Amino acid sequence: MRILNWARLTVFAAACGTVACGGARTWPEPVAGTRRPAAEPSSAADGPLEIVADGADTPARRQLQWALDAIGQAGTLTPEAVGAHLSPGFSAKLAPEKLIEVFTALKAQLGGLGAPTLVGQTRFRLALRVPTEHGAIIASAAVEDEAPHRLTELLFRPAPTPETELPQTWTDIDARLKGMADEVHLYAARIDPAAGRCTPLHSVNADTPASLGSAFKLYVLVALAEAVAQGKMKWTDTLAIREAWKSLPSGKLQNEPAGTALPLSTYADQMISISDNTATDHLLYHLGRPAVEATVAASGHHNPALLRPFMATREFFKLKLFSDDATRTRWLATDEAGRRAWLASPAATAPFPPLDQVPAWKTPVEPARLEWRATGADLCSLVARFAAHADDAAWQPALHSLALNHGGLTVDPTRWAWVGYKGGSEPGVLFLQWILRDTTGNWVAVSLGVLDAKRPLDVGALVDLGRAAVLRLGRDLATAPGT
Repeated sequence: MRILNWARLTVFAAACGTVACGGARTWPEPVAGTRRPAAEPSSAADGPLEIVADGADTPARRQLQWALDAIGQAGTLTPEAVGAHLSPGFSAKLAPEKLIEVFTALKAQLGGLGAPTLVGQTRFRLALRVPTEHGAIIASAAVEDEAPHRLTELLFRPAPTPETELPQTWTDIDARLKGMADEVHLYAARIDPAAGRCTPLHSVNADTPASLGSAFKLYVLVALAEAVAQGKMKWTDTLAIREAWKSLPSGKLQNEPAGTALPLSTYADQMISISDNTATDHLLYHLGRPAVEATVAASGHHNPALLRPFMATREFFKLKLFSDDATRTRWLATDEAGRRAWLASPAATAPFPPLDQVPAWKTPVEPARLEWRATGADLCSLVARFAAHADDAAWQPALHSLALNHGGLTVDPTRWAWVGYKGGSEPGVLFLQWILRDTTGNWVAVSLGVLDAKRPLDVGALVDLGRAAVLRLGRDLATAPGT
């Protein structure tokens, strides 16, 4: 089967939840439009799916069927005809002429399209699995809630590997993982919510800290939930966008004008579901760096100094993309006080140039040393806080944020009652973190990480291993005594 060249059509990898994503095969961002939460390949909806019959004539189905037909008709499309199907927001991000180019490229890559089958739908969102001459794809769309129901989002991505083709044993999972990168990490554990303790069930390089990418944002989410639980803040408190706190994508809040006020819950949703960097930095600065660093220590991190000072994403970008090798060498060699001084310097706090002048980031830059670092056990101890407070009203918005994006898992509702996810990446780094509760009340966590400064990393392949690990874990729990 020919490998689809998705990198020609899209840039970001939604499954990993990025600081900045790169890699070979990816789960791409929408072709255009404003991404809503719930980016998992198995769902087209913002939460539980409505019961809408397969084949029902919904606005979303009509528009997605038009898009699929347009791929086959790419050579005859006109900008005027295409533009009639696009919302103003969609057209502003991707002109009809450019969408025709996308359809043309898809036609060349996919060949003929077969009869689609339903993945999930509401009246205004839909995902279909579409067989093609060169492998199945998932096609999804969202439309305006009001007539004429034009497209607000359109996404094409490779269909997940069938479960029967995934590795079935821990030995096979380990073998595939070790072949992916120079440095690999796997940690699967059972969580005791009452004790806040994790019991490892399977691991690879469990004691070696991994680079987390945007998975570090879990520490910010826990710090925020703790501040709310302690009465210091409320999820409904509003926080205004500050120009000085804006970061680079991923995300969209960097496009909002300064002064735009949003509730803290919205910042949390954006930070976790689409890995919005500007949302993250606003929460970090609002909470205060010391508060997040205290959360790191209290969570049981084996070496909290690895995350001190706790970097914001804009500071991370300043070091990675806007500093020279000498500056990075000094940062790595200096002590904590020296690093804090640099974070307060003009070099760290100056505004970014316009986005179209930001250099493309394709080459790894100190992925092992200049990063947020933690072990799988560290992350499990952290996410155990969500299990411990699953019934606490003050923590509910945090669990809501975690459940918006399943990170590529196709969730079996007969086994898993709840799934939370956060991932992260940068060139040379991929990291995926899940926390799940099964239908009998057992809580588990799965971490997967890879790092390689020389070889491109395959997001889809790592997501497949995450799916395999969760399936294996589900079978292990089903046969374990007392479950």
